[in-house]
Amino acid sequence: FCLKMPTPMCSMCRVDATPEHLASGWHKYNVKVTEEGKTPMAENLYEQFEKVRIADGSSASSPVASNVAPIPTNKKNVNQWHWEEKNVTDWAKDRLTGLLQEAQIPVQGNGQIKLTNIKDFKGDAYLNLRKGKLRVGFELGIEFEWEGKILDGDNNPVVECSGKGSIQDIDDSMDDDEYEEAIQVSMTKDAKGADAIYTVMKKLGRKTVCDCVRVVVKELFAMKEQK
Repeated sequence: FCLKMPTPMCSMCRVDATPEHLASGWHKYNVKVTEEGKTPMAENLYEQFEKVRIADGSSASSPVASNVAPIPTNKKNVNQWHWEEKNVTDWAKDRLTGLLQEAQIPVQGNGQIKLTNIKDFKGDAYLNLRKGKLRVGFELGIEFEWEGKILDGDNNPVVECSGKGSIQDIDDSMDDDEYEEAIQVSMTKDAKGADAIYTVMKKLGRKTVCDCVRVVVKELFAMKEQK
């Protein structure tokens, strides 16, 4: 009998490296950004960018899709003098929500904190072109809940607590070292020993949330460079 060899894994996209996948625009895009030292994009985000690119009338024959569709230039807009804008709010919402959902905050003593029920995104994100200059603009706000626990040697919880948090109006006028001040957390359910978890959430937890915001902002500016 013939032994069937398993299909190798695509290390960038984390799916089977089938001929169809290797020929896809998603894979080619991730090859390009990896060569540039950037993070590969998840398939759902890539598909969203493709929808935006096609909706804006960008060329569909490009061998590698760009991170975000170029801002279309109005043929009547001589020297790109007037204001034009591309709204990427939906992308920012999905990207920030995904990063927060994946965040893991370790607690000393076999414990962890995770973010849950991420909701009520407020704000916007956009690229705009005025007088030939491209500018990134954003205002980001979101609410979330968090759960923390410390486990015993059998992985049974011995301390549990939970709370709420929010990112309040982080915008493009702020330096990234100011972001953490706009992240608020509180504890709504506590138990004996919960103060230790809450202390971690106020320090390392807020920093982790802040790092997620920094990733979104960094990728927004990467869109500007790939216009």
